[in-house]
Amino acid sequence: KPTEAERRGVPHHLLDFLDIEEPSDAARFRKAALETAREIAARGRVPIVVGGTGLYVRALARGLFEGPGRDEAVRARIEERREFNPMLGHRGCRLGITFPEIYRMQVRAIAEAACQVAESGVKVRPEVMIPLVSHVGELSRLRQLAERAGVELEVVDARYPRRRQVLLKEWREREAGRVAAQ
Repeated sequence: KPTEAERRGVPHHLLDFLDIEEPSDAARFRKAALETAREIAARGRVPIVVGGTGLYVRALARGLFEGPGRDEAVRARIEERREFNPMLGHRGCRLGITFPEIYRMQVRAIAEAACQVAESGVKVRPEVMIPLVSHVGELSRLRQLAERAGVELEVVDARYPRRRQVLLKEWREREAGRVAAQ
């Protein structure tokens, strides 16, 4: 961050525009940055964007995906699951066993992303890794959960019906072969 002396010759915008304790996200930054850039351009000047993380720069340059905004109910559920000791806490596959909705959501997101990419003509081979398995029962239970999530997608969501069926069939066959090999 430039010092006050370094900032004297060139106007800076959005530097320290939030308090350190204030929540922020790429959408909020993008809105403020676009407003500021428009104001600068309206004065006949050229805005120059420097610094920032890749996410925030991409959000400004390319926009954000269309998706739901912040959901306070979901945020509250996440906070309920916060761990006090992350070294001994719920990790890997045990998290999916205790809260299967997390794995369903993740498998669904993987499958939807793969189908969207496949519809654009790119060959995809999504793989779902089930982390930190210490017993074959854990692997079996979560594999079934992941497959059911894939089947639910096939039945419920028909945005990519042909390609999705092929992708999910290929994925299930590949996973079955991998488990058999273990």
